[in-house]
Amino acid sequence: MKQHFDDPPIEVLSAGPRLPLLQARLSRGRMRPSRALVPLRLDYTAPLLIDTSLVPDPATLTTYVQSWYAAGQPRQLIIMGPLPEGLHRRDAIQIEEAGELLHLRGRIAIRQRETLRRVESGRRSLTAQSLGAGAATAMAERARYRLLYLGQSGPDFVALKAALRPLGAEVAAALSPSMALDYLAQHRFCALLLAPGGSDDPVWRVLDHVEPDPDRFGPALIHLERPSESASRPALSEDRLDAILPLTLPSEPLAHLILEHLPPPAGDLMPRQNGQIDMQDVTTGLFSRPFLEAHLGALLEDCDRSGHPLCVLHVSPADDRMCLQTLAKRVTAQLRESDLAARLDTSNLCIVMPDTPYRAALSVAIRLEALCDGAVVWHLVERRRSHSPADLLATAAELRRQGSRRRQA
Repeated sequence: MKQHFDDPPIEVLSAGPRLPLLQARLSRGRMRPSRALVPLRLDYTAPLLIDTSLVPDPATLTTYVQSWYAAGQPRQLIIMGPLPEGLHRRDAIQIEEAGELLHLRGRIAIRQRETLRRVESGRRSLTAQSLGAGAATAMAERARYRLLYLGQSGPDFVALKAALRPLGAEVAAALSPSMALDYLAQHRFCALLLAPGGSDDPVWRVLDHVEPDPDRFGPALIHLERPSESASRPALSEDRLDAILPLTLPSEPLAHLILEHLPPPAGDLMPRQNGQIDMQDVTTGLFSRPFLEAHLGALLEDCDRSGHPLCVLHVSPADDRMCLQTLAKRVTAQLRESDLAARLDTSNLCIVMPDTPYRAALSVAIRLEALCDGAVVWHLVERRRSHSPADLLATAAELRRQGSRRRQA
């Protein structure tokens, strides 16, 4: 199968005729597999798939797992077969059959996003502490509600997701039970939206891994049902579901109906203000420039150590059709929790996207421009080692002034 240049690499430790089989499945799942060599490397950051049923020396894996934990889990482990001794299930992705490899790229992406979110939360805590705020309040949550959709993606799901976003609800989609379990292991959701295709749909098996919670602190279970499927609902699900809502409703009324069945949202985690410095811009609700300037240095140091990319997107209103407050809301709706948006001055916003290559950041810029009907101007920079924080925060006007000064000199 022809590989794409941005398909992520993965190493495979297996043997015999099974190795090319696994590699072929991974290639079909849009990954670039290569054979892993023993001794296994810790300095390589690509995920590692270990076929434990064909590894001749279990002691080799036990030693590697110990070193892997000691090094801070530098690469994602995927296990086919029994878990090596000493490896916790929560720390690895476990594969039961080769067919699941077609969805492995998505499962790895889930883990990587959650790891990035945790790392960035820790960074912001340290920045907030350095500026005098409490450590526990350094991470700003974009959404009041986090929902997990279990079912096939399609026009109904796309419309529902778009209708829920303005209501403060962020929806993640799990297209297989294994992907759903990965999400549930890494996140806390206030509700699971179940949209199975019938009584034998694998979606129902996920309920076996969700403990009932009479105090309603666990996720609400909401079945989005078509009239033709009501007779095929498993009998065991009746006492587990919190709501059965018709998927035939228009997306906006359905979104409001879903919110009526959700538990109260979590509190806001934007950094508190203190006497030394304002960390939140009052007008836009984004981070302030002083916070961003204090935080960006730590981000760049981490990029230098890990080699991961970082992009900075500057956005400003193009004309009177777009005010800064409205633009800030549009920006916030497009970002991951690990992205940081700040107000630089009276007319410029800045979005810092860790672990994001230029191509991915460009798609964010284009999507934002379309969302604003072209009423914005932007420029995008992928960070190079020669870039200082001041270079990355320079607005378009500052860059023009710098260019003018250089030409005059």
